[in-house]
Amino acid sequence: MSMSFRPMTGFQTFTIGSNGPEDILALDDGALITGNDAGQILRIEPDLKSMRVIAEIGGRGLGLDLLPDGRLVVCNAILGLQAVDMASGEVELLVSTVDGEPLKFCNNAAVAKDGAIYFSSSTTRHGIEGSTKDIVEGRKTGRLFRRNPDSSVDTVLTGISFANGVALSPNEDFVLVNSTGEYGIHRAWLTGDKAGQRDMFATDLPGFPDNLSVGSDGLIWCALVTPVTAALKQIERLPSWLRFVLAKLPEPKSTQPAKAAYCAAFDWDGTMVHGLEDTSGAFSFTTCAREYKGRVYLGSLHGSNIAYFEL
Repeated sequence: MSMSFRPMTGFQTFTIGSNGPEDILALDDGALITGNDAGQILRIEPDLKSMRVIAEIGGRGLGLDLLPDGRLVVCNAILGLQAVDMASGEVELLVSTVDGEPLKFCNNAAVAKDGAIYFSSSTTRHGIEGSTKDIVEGRKTGRLFRRNPDSSVDTVLTGISFANGVALSPNEDFVLVNSTGEYGIHRAWLTGDKAGQRDMFATDLPGFPDNLSVGSDGLIWCALVTPVTAALKQIERLPSWLRFVLAKLPEPKSTQPAKAAYCAAFDWDGTMVHGLEDTSGAFSFTTCAREYKGRVYLGSLHGSNIAYFEL
C-alpha cells in the first residue's frame, strides 16, 4: 500500500511533565487520559494546561479504553490487563496470565459493547525493554486475546509479528490487530459466515503500525512509528541466524526511527483515507493517533510531549 503523506495542519505540542504518553483517550468532556513510564495515569483538562495524577498502577501503562461501567481499561506492559476507577484511583488486575503463562507484554485493547475486552500480547519472549527483538528476529509470537464478561479468556489469534493496536468494527463482526513487524493489520472474523476465519485487513503499510483507535469521525486511526525504509526491509531478507545475531547488537543509525510524526486513517473496507506527517522534528516515534471532534492527538513511547493537529 503506497501513499504520499500530506502535512499535519496547525501542528502543536505540549508537555505532560513526565515521560512516555504512549496512548491517549479522549473523554466526552474534552479531557484527555494518558499514562507515563512512572506507572501513573494522568487526566489532562480540556485547556491542555492543567493535569493531575488520577491513579498509580505500577508497571508501565500502554493502551487505554473504557469499560461499560465507566472504568478505564489499561494494558500494563509489565503487570497485565487492568481496570482503573478514575474517580477513586482503585486498580483491579483483570488478567496477568493466560493458560498459566504470564503476559509478558500486554499492549493495546478494544472493549466490546458487552464488556468483553480484546487485547494484544506483543510477544511471549521479551518484555518492553526488548520490544523490538521479535521483529528483528522475524519471530511471530504475538497474540490477540478476548477477556469475556465472565472473566474467562479466549485466544482469538496467534502467529502475529509483534501484535499491537486493536480495534473492533462498529457492529463487532470482526476485530483488527496490528502486526508491527509485518507492517500490516490482521482481521479476525467474529460473527457471520466468516466467523472463526482470519485474513489481512491491510498489507504493505507505508510505516510500522502501533496503536489503533476508532475516531469520532468513524475512521480507524493508526499511529505509524516510522516509515518502512529500504534499510529496514533488507533485514527481512537476512537468514534467521543472522537476524538473531542482529537483534543482540546496537541498532544502526540506518534503521532508527525518523525524527518526524506519522499517522494514517482507514475506512472499514481497508481503504486508506488519510496519510499525514509532520517533519519539523518537534515530535517523533508516534505510538498513538486519537481523533476527537476534528482534532487528532498523538502520543509517543518516548519524551514528555503530546502533539495535536486539526483535520
